[in-house]
Amino acid sequence: MSADSVARTDAGRGPVIAAAPRVRGAPGGFRHWRALCAGLLVVALAACGDSAAPDAGGREPPPTESPLTVRSRQMLGERLEEWVLRSPALAEETRVRVLLPSGYDASGATRYPVLYLYHGSLDDEKAWTDKGDVERLTADYPLIVVMPYAGSGGYYTDWYNFGAGGPPMWETYHVGQLIPWIDATYPTRDAREGRATTGLSMGGFGAFAYAAKHPDLFVAAASFSGALNINQPADTGQPDQSVFDGGLPFATWGLRTTDEVRWRGQNPWDLAENLRGLNLMMRTGTGLPGPGYNSFDPIEALLYLGNVDLHEKLEALGIAHRWEDYGPGGHEWQHWQRGLERALPLLMQSFAQPPPPPDPFSYVSIQPAYAVYGWQLRWQRPALEFSRLAVDGRRVELSGSGEAQLVTPPRYVPGRVYAVTREIEGATETLSLTADRDGRLSIELPLGPANPFQQFTPQARLTGTRVYRARVDLPG
Repeated sequence: MSADSVARTDAGRGPVIAAAPRVRGAPGGFRHWRALCAGLLVVALAACGDSAAPDAGGREPPPTESPLTVRSRQMLGERLEEWVLRSPALAEETRVRVLLPSGYDASGATRYPVLYLYHGSLDDEKAWTDKGDVERLTADYPLIVVMPYAGSGGYYTDWYNFGAGGPPMWETYHVGQLIPWIDATYPTRDAREGRATTGLSMGGFGAFAYAAKHPDLFVAAASFSGALNINQPADTGQPDQSVFDGGLPFATWGLRTTDEVRWRGQNPWDLAENLRGLNLMMRTGTGLPGPGYNSFDPIEALLYLGNVDLHEKLEALGIAHRWEDYGPGGHEWQHWQRGLERALPLLMQSFAQPPPPPDPFSYVSIQPAYAVYGWQLRWQRPALEFSRLAVDGRRVELSGSGEAQLVTPPRYVPGRVYAVTREIEGATETLSLTADRDGRLSIELPLGPANPFQQFTPQARLTGTRVYRARVDLPG
C-alpha cells in the first residue's frame, strides 16, 4: 500500500482503497482547515478498607514489596471486579477494573494474556464497561482485560509540572507498578508475548506511546481515534489537557516554545521506529460529513491528520501495520466499539503466534537512562535531547552528545576478558573488558561535547544541536 492510500473498512463492506489527504507540504487552504480544526478542538474539549482479603478464587494480594497498596476490592458482576489502589506515584487513591475471561481458572494451571485497555479524555476506568460493551465483546476470548484510571486529561505520562515532577506519574504507575501487580495477582502470561495495549482517543495515544517507549513489554498495540501525532497542527501542537485534572495549563510537558522536546519525547510519531516488531492497528474516521454522517467533528478531523501522519511514517520505515479509515464519522463510541471488535482477533492472533523481538532494531528516546531488549544505556549530559541506539547482531551504533555508558545483555561468561572495538567520530581503538557477574559488558562512549541547550529551544535552533556518532563491534 502506498503512502497516498489508506484501507477503508466499514461494518458491512470489505476493504477498499481511498485517497488520503496530503499532510506534508499541504496547500494553504488545507493548512487553514487544519488550524480551524485545532481551534474548534479547544472549544469542544472545554465544553466537554486498608487491607484486602483473598477473593473467591483464592487470590492473595501481591507480596508486600509491591509499591501498590490495596484499599478494597469489589465484584461488580460474574466476570468484572474493581480494585481501589494506592500508589506513591499518584496524589490520591485510584481505581482499576479487571475483566476476567468466561470460565476463568484462578488456580494457575491456565495462564492468560492481558489486554491493557485505556480510556479517553474526560472519562475514567468505567468507560469501556459502561459505554464500550467490552464484556460482550470479550466474552468468547480467554483474555484478562485491565482498565485503569488515567486522569481526565493525564495523557498517560509522568507530568513535568514545570520542573517539579509528579504526581501524577501515570506512566510510572501504569507501566512500572500496575503491570507487575497484575502479573503477581492473576495467572497471566507475564512476558512480552502475553501483553497488548489498546485505547481510544487520549487512550490511543497512551497505547502507542507506552508501546513505543517500552516495546519489549508488549507484543501488539491498537488505537481507535488516537492522538498519534501531538505535533499536529505543526506550529502549536495539540492543547495540553492538564487543566482537566486541576493542574496548571501545560503542566503535563511544559510550553512547546520552551519544552518541545518533552512533547516529542512522548509522541508516537517521533518514536515510530521503536514500534518495529509489534503487531499494530490504527483505526479512525475523517470527522467529515458523508454518507450516514451529516456533521463535521473537529476532534476526529484533527486526530485523523495525526493518524495519517503516523501511517505514512510507518510505511516509510517499512513497519507493517493495519490501517483502517472508516471515512465519514465522528469521535463516537459506536466506532470505538467496532474498533475493539475488529482488533480482538488480531490481538489474540498476536498472543497465539507472537512476532519475535525485532533483529536488527533501533530505539530513539529523550531519556537520560533506559533499558530495552536487554540493553542498558545511561547518558551524562546537561540538556534534554534525542539519542538513538541501533543494534544489528554484534554491531551497535549510537548517536547523541555527551558521555554514554552502554551495557550489553547478559550474553558473556562472567569474569572472562573480551576484546571490544570502539569507534567514535572516526577514531578507533580496541578495549579489553571483563564481563560482570551477570555476563554483561559495560562500554564507556565519550561521544563528544554535550550540547548546552535543550533540543528544539530557541537557543538550540540558533546554535544547533550537534549529533556525534559511535560504533561498537562486540565479540561473538
